[in-house]
Amino acid sequence: MPALSVLYFVILCALLALLVSLKRPSNDRRWKPDFARPPKADLDGDALTLRGVRNIRYGAPGTPYEAVWETRAYDLGNVKRLWFVVESFSRLEAVAHTLISFEFGGGEYLAFSAEARLQDGESYDILRGLFRNFELMYTFGDERDFILRRTNYQDHDVYLYPLTLPPGEVRGLLEDTLLTANRLYDHPRFYNSLTRNCTNLLGVHANVVRPGAFAWWRPEQALPGLSDRLLYRKGWIDTTLPFERLHEVYNVRYVGQKHRDDPNVSEKMREGLLVHRKGQG
Repeated sequence: MPALSVLYFVILCALLALLVSLKRPSNDRRWKPDFARPPKADLDGDALTLRGVRNIRYGAPGTPYEAVWETRAYDLGNVKRLWFVVESFSRLEAVAHTLISFEFGGGEYLAFSAEARLQDGESYDILRGLFRNFELMYTFGDERDFILRRTNYQDHDVYLYPLTLPPGEVRGLLEDTLLTANRLYDHPRFYNSLTRNCTNLLGVHANVVRPGAFAWWRPEQALPGLSDRLLYRKGWIDTTLPFERLHEVYNVRYVGQKHRDDPNVSEKMREGLLVHRKGQG
């Protein structure tokens, strides 16, 4: 009898695996407004023209928002720094969302996030994300959307860390994400909560500029809330402060809320970090 039960279980698993494998990704669905337009990049030397830059403006929490998409131009020769962002939205430290923001000279920023692309009426679920239920979307946007959405509209803790990569590597990482975004525009792929999520995809792109920097099997690669600890241990985040203190002072939640209407809110968030790092806060 136990042998028969094992056989039934194996058959059930095989059928489930077959059903999952038969699913095919698509860019043609009824998407939520904030997932409606995938980005498309045109690269010509240092000149980047990026279509589908998201710049949603949010009101009070719980109120409707309007999806806004823009075409913007960037000078890749002006790439300055990379910022790593961790959004904490769960009591479980390991459960979080990560994204990055590219800083250009002149105080210009371009945020990037790899996400599960949601359809109308759909919400994200970690377990469903294991079985080809969500397409993968690369999204580029304004920091007022990508960061203030989380600090103000969703009232989440958000940690903003400057990384130690030199400008040349930051540019290489940006170019690699843009090329992948272009491939997804024509050839969609599925998102996966463990193997193709917001954090381990950043590791894939980082490995292009620093080969072997991140191993896919590390728990921090699959659990976004632990990723800043990994970067700290590797020296990608400034280590002059103990991590617990660093984690505290790099939280920009209240700065984002205080300066939400300031057109220079990105600089305001970073000024606060510099004050703390100098021991003046």
